[in-house]
This record gives sequence, C-alpha cells and structure tokens, in this order.
Amino acid sequence: MTRVLMFSTDANIFDETSDARKRMQWYGTAFEELHIVICTTIKSKIKDQKSKISENVFVYSTLSKSRFLCLWEAYRIAKRIFQTANYKLPTANFVITAQDPFEVGLVGYVLK
Repeated sequence: MTRVLMFSTDANIFDETSDARKRMQWYGTAFEELHIVICTTIKSKIKDQKSKISENVFVYSTLSKSRFLCLWEAYRIAKRIFQTANYKLPTANFVITAQDPFEVGLVGYVLK
C-alpha cells in the first residue's frame, strides 16, 4: 500500500466538525498512512501541533511566526516524519502531494 505526505493550507482539517476533516479521513481509507502538514501561523486558532484524526491519518501544524517561515517549518516536519518512521527514500512507497503549485507546492518539489 501507499503512504502519502500531503501539504496544505486548510486549517479547517483541525476542526472536528468540518467537511475538510471528514474528507481527509475518507482519503485515509485509500492509503496505508496519510500525513498532512498544514501551513499555519501562531495567530491561527490551532492549538495542537500534531493530531491523529483517524487510525492512519496524522495532521501536523507548522504554527510559524510568518507565512514565509511556514514553508521552512513544513519542510522540517516532513523530514522528521521520514526520520521518525525510518523511511528509506526512495525505497519507501511514498507519494508527496500539495494543495497548490505555489507555496506548499514548492516544499513538495524540494522534498522530491
């Protein structure tokens, strides 16, 4: 099965009642693991930096001081995900995806 690392800016995924969160939980049924890194700032209402929203879906918040620093923090979180799980890239079956080709897309491109 496939593991997925997703980059997003949709903080609604942290809201237990949101459609975005339900969609991510549903996406998780198609994969072995789904790791979602969400670019947020400390001004957001997000309190947790890491959350498990279903058995195999994990959400991480950057909680950065600025939108620019969010990209660096997203990169660092992704590297930590790979190291913590002892994934040996490129042998690990991992897909990297981003919500858009701009800010978070750049992080995905650099990680590839």
